[in-house]
Amino acid sequence: MRKNSLKIAGIIALFVIPFTLMNCGSSTQVTGSWKNPDVGPTNYTSILVTALTPNVVARRAVESQIAEQLESKGVIARPSIEVFPPNFMTDKPSKEQILDKVRAEGVNGIMTVALIDSQEDTKYVPGSNMYAPYPRYGYYGSFGGYYGNYYSTFYDPGYYTTSRTYFVETNLYDVGTEDLVWSAQSKSYDPSNIESASRALGRALVYEMGDDGIISK
Repeated sequence: MRKNSLKIAGIIALFVIPFTLMNCGSSTQVTGSWKNPDVGPTNYTSILVTALTPNVVARRAVESQIAEQLESKGVIARPSIEVFPPNFMTDKPSKEQILDKVRAEGVNGIMTVALIDSQEDTKYVPGSNMYAPYPRYGYYGSFGGYYGNYYSTFYDPGYYTTSRTYFVETNLYDVGTEDLVWSAQSKSYDPSNIESASRALGRALVYEMGDDGIISK
């Protein structure tokens, strides 16, 4: 076993990591990917998808949508919530118990998906008139001119909008060796809801996996 390999059981234990893309069009893209150079040619045909979150609704949506996208490319994919129910980790299963359940599924890869960061951006959207100071405009010289010009500025003010960008890390581990085979980081800009965000994430990941030779295109 390689010293720098990351292990499945250690990652699965991170179910406590929050993953919430709720209530925020949406844009998702993979910003970078990595393939283990020590691993030979790969073609994963069966994958267990695991979203690392205690939020059952988010977990089910993320896993189901990504599994659906994988299956569209001929990969046998199963959401881990069907294997590890929400109360599974409360009994503190051992590494062996976790791996036994994974291997019993007959999959050759396990995918973990985790929210690693989020950023909030607030912007001011101006009203119908923009401010321009004296002496550019002569109407500063009389009350009537000043009032007539700036009425709409005062009574049609701008407003603030807030958007969020979510950064997600996805890892694929080999079930047989437990080694990290492939990893990708992606970002989703202001997703409208968890379903559409998960579907877009699944499409982006599956495309990148095909491009990197992890699954068939």
